[in-house]
Amino acid sequence: MKWVHPWDPHPPSFSRLLPESIRPYPSFEGWFFRIVDSSKGMSFAVIIATNYATWESHATIVFCTDDGESPSTNGGKHGGRTHRVQGMSKDVRITSLSHLQDNNTNSSEPLGFEWEAPELGKVIVKSNETNIDICVMGYHLKARLISKLVFAGGYYELGVLKTPYIGALGYWSPQHQIDMRNIDIGTIFMDINVNPHEGKFSMKAVNPSYTVLITTLADPESFCEPILAPVGKLEWKPACRESYLANIKVEVYAHGVWGLPINKTLVSTQTFSHAALEFGEDLMHEE
Repeated sequence: MKWVHPWDPHPPSFSRLLPESIRPYPSFEGWFFRIVDSSKGMSFAVIIATNYATWESHATIVFCTDDGESPSTNGGKHGGRTHRVQGMSKDVRITSLSHLQDNNTNSSEPLGFEWEAPELGKVIVKSNETNIDICVMGYHLKARLISKLVFAGGYYELGVLKTPYIGALGYWSPQHQIDMRNIDIGTIFMDINVNPHEGKFSMKAVNPSYTVLITTLADPESFCEPILAPVGKLEWKPACRESYLANIKVEVYAHGVWGLPINKTLVSTQTFSHAALEFGEDLMHEE
């Protein structure tokens, strides 16, 4: 069965007899599932990842402990820390769930898959449902959920080649009937500010009718230990760090044509606590 949807796995085709050192790279895929209940101070995630070249897999559970107030977008301080636990397994089994769909060849819908690794557990992903049963270093997480992507981005270094910044951004408000995504020609994203040392990320999105300002802050001390990944390498090395104690402030302004300051009006302000903020390990060490 051919995998066609971005949510589905895309294992490369090569013989297991081919030495690991000359297998195609990068050959790494991972999936991120996040659960948040800010009213209960609950914020955690599961990351599953497989390096097809070595057929090694990692499962990571990331969670926070909140000892005080969440960080405010006005620069307030808070207590708390984000933690991660990781485990590795060999010979993961990845199975297509295409048999559950009747003659589905529509690439706009994922086929679904089952990821199972010895000693780590199982994740079943369908187009409308995800079931997680993962145990790492005594931490057992079992959940049934649906996850949605809000923002993800980064760049990758392949030898001496550094790719452009790659991002997926979006804002959706049913109340104001706003649907702004970076795949829409009518939306422009600008003023992107990334500052790992201050735990800050901010950006602006503009379309013909609205401007959206998004500011995210987290205490730099609230980020977890490095999360490992094998991007372009045989070894699993530090790839990023995350904080699940961030605060997000979203301001929506109605305006004149293409953001001109004509009758610019604040129509909505929202804040989200226990949000996720991630920086690449290389950014954490930049001066």
